Amino acid sequence: MRTDELFYEFFREKPKDLFRLIGQEVYGDYTFESITIKTTEKRLDGILIRVQQGGVRTFFEAQGYLDKRIYWRGFRGLATYHELNGDEGRFQIVFLFLDEAMDPGIPEALAHWEETDPLILCRRYLVDCFKKLGEDAGELNVLRPIITKTREELYEHIGTWQNQIKALSLTTERLRTLMDLLIYAVTARFQNITREELVKMLQLSPIEESVAYREIKEEGRVEGELIGAIRLLQEIKGFPIQSSKELSMLSLGDLKTILDQLRN
Repeated sequence: MRTDELFYEFFREKPKDLFRLIGQEVYGDYTFESITIKTTEKRLDGILIRVQQGGVRTFFEAQGYLDKRIYWRGFRGLATYHELNGDEGRFQIVFLFLDEAMDPGIPEALAHWEETDPLILCRRYLVDCFKKLGEDAGELNVLRPIITKTREELYEHIGTWQNQIKALSLTTERLRTLMDLLIYAVTARFQNITREELVKMLQLSPIEESVAYREIKEEGRVEGELIGAIRLLQEIKGFPIQSSKELSMLSLGDLKTILDQLRN
């Protein structure tokens, strides 16, 4: 399941909620952005930089499927970022897995970095994070669908999550954004869900007015075209051909990067 765009869109507006989600104290204001390290074309899911002077720079990796090299890839991106930017400040890297089954385990060579200072390797499971938050999740409720196990469970709880979001003191624009993200989270978790099911669950009318729904459909079309082009070029150039399932786990940005490399 690809969830990096969902996390990016949410934390871009509410960066401090990442610390609340993983149970860390936060001091000051932060910005959240996704960056690509050009020398390696390694994209970091997010970096939180404190607006005020000082503070810990936080690198963020969200993981929605099992990847045995996720820790090494995360540290490679972190190290390359510091090499290029010459940053001497304190930092941590947060790995957020949907659940424990998607965590391959910290490599022995990196184990001593976990929860240490000044560098902190912090790993959390989204399922456990929500258990600790309980009913006090607030806007973070838009992320709950991606850890829902069955459609029956989704039908049972999504109305509550939606009502808890609507009960917050939000602007009309912010509420519309959160409803779009809620739809995004549902369709990321249950990719075959129909428009009619979404209308029934969320009482949206008409669903065509939802920016998120249109973007999801367009993203699916573009993703299919990119995967087809990658597999074709891999075959033409005699490279190992990756499966459609494996490629579908990657973000659109990563797929575009692979395609550009094959074209060169």
